[in-house]
Amino acid sequence: MLLRALSLSVVAAAAEDPLLTMNDREVAAALPDGWSADIPGSDLPWTWQVGPPPSRTLEAGRPLTGPARDHTHTAPAATRQERSGKRRHEQPAPAFAGGHYYYVEASGRVLGDEAWLGGPLPLECVASVGFSFHMFGVSMGSLELRARTAEGEAWATLWRADGQSAGGSTADAWRRALVPLTPPMRRTGGASLRFVGTVGDGYLSDISIDDLEGGLRLAKVRRVRLLP
Repeated sequence: MLLRALSLSVVAAAAEDPLLTMNDREVAAALPDGWSADIPGSDLPWTWQVGPPPSRTLEAGRPLTGPARDHTHTAPAATRQERSGKRRHEQPAPAFAGGHYYYVEASGRVLGDEAWLGGPLPLECVASVGFSFHMFGVSMGSLELRARTAEGEAWATLWRADGQSAGGSTADAWRRALVPLTPPMRRTGGASLRFVGTVGDGYLSDISIDDLEGGLRLAKVRRVRLLP
């Protein structure tokens, strides 16, 4: 089965009729059925986190790496707009106290260490996978979404983002990616998905993901301006 390689896509869409979900409001680390954040063979696990990671410590008033909060509660339900002439300022809503996300803690690790998070696809066909990611830090590594169509087959990279520049013009921000699966995939013979976070050249390379969804139909893709 051919798996098409995709370049970085910053979008604000998700899959309709989600079959794969990651619920960040749960007390327990709620991954899709059969998924793990600490897969044997990886160099380190993904960590279930509330609030900023330890390495986000401010230096001269600026954060160093990692998000201030989870993605779900960074995007405000409503924004307060203040007008001063033609300028408009948007204030994000405060973080939800129990908002969780997964991240790779780069402290104490070496360049190239990999953290794996993933598992089997559902029995129903999945045509797209949407997720939010945060890659902020001067020594940032890379994040990949990989897939395989059967147990024992080689993993194919569907999507990849490299370095702090993957965060766009506002590096310290959550971004949204939507990755089509061409053709659609389902759990037959061990078909699986895997996120691979690779540590960069230093501890300022914490990688985060949140709000995973996978579904049968692709939602309309639309671009948005993300808040800093």
